Amino acid sequence: MKSSKIKVGLALGGGGARGLAHIGVVKVLIQAGIPIHCIAGTSMGAIVGGAFALSGDINSIERRARELPQKVPEIEQLSSLKSLSKDQRPAVKRLFGFIKEIYLLNMGMRKKWLIDCKDVLPLLEEVLNSKSFTDLKLPFAAVATDLQTGEELVLTDGPLMPAVFASMAIPGIFEPVVKDDRLLVDGGVTSLVPVDAVKQLGANFVIAVNVEAGVFRRDFQRGIDILFQVDDIRGSELNRLKLAQADVVITPEIRHINWAQFSKVQECIHRGEEAARQKLPEIQEKLAAKRRKLFWKRFIPFRMTA
Repeated sequence: MKSSKIKVGLALGGGGARGLAHIGVVKVLIQAGIPIHCIAGTSMGAIVGGAFALSGDINSIERRARELPQKVPEIEQLSSLKSLSKDQRPAVKRLFGFIKEIYLLNMGMRKKWLIDCKDVLPLLEEVLNSKSFTDLKLPFAAVATDLQTGEELVLTDGPLMPAVFASMAIPGIFEPVVKDDRLLVDGGVTSLVPVDAVKQLGANFVIAVNVEAGVFRRDFQRGIDILFQVDDIRGSELNRLKLAQADVVITPEIRHINWAQFSKVQECIHRGEEAARQKLPEIQEKLAAKRRKLFWKRFIPFRMTA
């Protein structure tokens, strides 16, 4: 007879600082008594998911997250540059675009990535404590991308820290991670919200948390603007197809927050809480329906045919 047990899996998506909303989502799910049996994460989703799978203490993770603005000033500087683009005066916009391009071009000509991993690894060490996947309280997977082949990799064994860092290694921003002759970068390249990965862990009820920025209207004044827009459209469409495979999708209202704005940690967490609370009735209703379905499958193991 088939088991009637539900296995709830969280698929926590990537989005830089926006991924801090996952903390708020997990807090609300725990408070509501929604079980969490396994977690898969991409980028920031891998950090939050891995930390929770290790400790089970979301409040401790929140306290550490609130310290991030002081600990990642280099990343926040990228955010402050970006924020200048909100000034709609044409002259200022042109000046911002020129400064940004010169800055990034200058950095890119001298370095393969903008932020050295040695500036980030100590932060991961604080959260993950040199632990491995075997130390986890919950099954967990970090999703990364093979830069050379484009293959999506679901990492579930070995030391936690390199797996999580690989999942968050934004190409051009962070150094790729070398693993078994592969160059691993951010899992968001192939799976922004890792629905497939959490199903591989055995989840039969998936709650996906989507923190992507989405597609924004741009002024197509240059070819590079068109290229960026096409890339955003392609990524958003791929993400939409992935999300369609989840049972419930939670999308916090944080599209206005830049991926590097870690100073917005409090807002991100709050928005995550709000979005999760709004989805609680749907989650509870669908969980109840799933339980009924699995219960009757124990006694009707195959579909009756005429």
